[in-house]
Amino acid sequence: MAFIILLFLIAFAVLALIAVIYMAFMFWCTSRFKIETNSENQNPISEGVSVLIPFRNEALNLENCLNSFVLQNNVSFPYELILIDDGSDDQSAAVIDKFISRLPLQMISSNGVGKKAALQTGIETAQYNIVYTIDADCVLGPNTLHYMSNKFVSENLNMLCGLVNLTPAKGIFQNLQTAESAALVGISAIMLNAGKPATCNGANLMFRKDVFLQLKGYENYKHLSSGDDDFLMHAFFNFNSQACRYAMHKNAVVSTKPENSLNTFFSQRARWASKRKHYIFQYNTFLFVLMGLKFLAFWSMLFFMVISFFYWGDNTPLLFLLLLYISELTFAKRLQKALQLNYLFVFILPLYQFYLPLVLIYSKFFKISWKGRRIHAQ
Repeated sequence: MAFIILLFLIAFAVLALIAVIYMAFMFWCTSRFKIETNSENQNPISEGVSVLIPFRNEALNLENCLNSFVLQNNVSFPYELILIDDGSDDQSAAVIDKFISRLPLQMISSNGVGKKAALQTGIETAQYNIVYTIDADCVLGPNTLHYMSNKFVSENLNMLCGLVNLTPAKGIFQNLQTAESAALVGISAIMLNAGKPATCNGANLMFRKDVFLQLKGYENYKHLSSGDDDFLMHAFFNFNSQACRYAMHKNAVVSTKPENSLNTFFSQRARWASKRKHYIFQYNTFLFVLMGLKFLAFWSMLFFMVISFFYWGDNTPLLFLLLLYISELTFAKRLQKALQLNYLFVFILPLYQFYLPLVLIYSKFFKISWKGRRIHAQ
């Protein structure tokens, strides 16, 4: 019995150490999350922007996306919208036709299969050197295009990553998705601006066409279905780390909807997880391991809390669980202000860890598909 208790105490001590390390990391993230306060009424720019929207069967989403361009404020610079059809067989083209007289747009067909091929086709077609990519199921804020373009030009950047928010969220399932996505976006922004690029999102991404072509764009990862954003950002960072930044401002946000079904949700998250093994920066492995250990500590602390309370009346594991929760709560408060989320988000963010380990298991043992196509992760 004494041996079992000793093992219990050693295991608890190890888990407590993991929890402390993770809490320190979260408090560091909170301290580094500096929300930009630049006014959206900055000096006008003269450079043109080519906006690329790859799509596949997005008839239900394209109207909201294109309407958000109609409603953009302060866009005094020239821009073009290039919509690249990646093999759609729905009414997407009919939706686009409704905006021909309202927006400077053109629709073209992709020269290949998949999102990377569609983006490559759009980049080769683009007439301007500044390229901005957004997904067809996303909606810009009223000042997003102006803010992103102005920051990009005024700071002489090669790449600017923007924030992505899942909204509107209804019910616990969708709010958990919003929380998890916000945490990922927030940590990614902090890491890149601290000189440690991790992830970004092609749904809100701006870069220079000439640098893209010089770096051979997606060539090294064209065999992978995912990673059109992360791998490109890593390449741009390697090229010039000072000219690759994350915008952290309320006007640098685009919104998309959470997933409605468990099947599409797990497929999407597994698709994101599948590209991790190809990251070139070793600290990303550290971050992944830290998150995995944190999940282990969280679930084990729940177990220890029950055992400790019923056998010894000790609430120490509960204390560590509360500290873990508080460390993420403080980070969530910063994210809530930047992403303009409701206050329910602040309290729900730490709870995404209940399901995220299942995503990793799913991506490891099950075939992943997205929009009717198999995901290649090797």
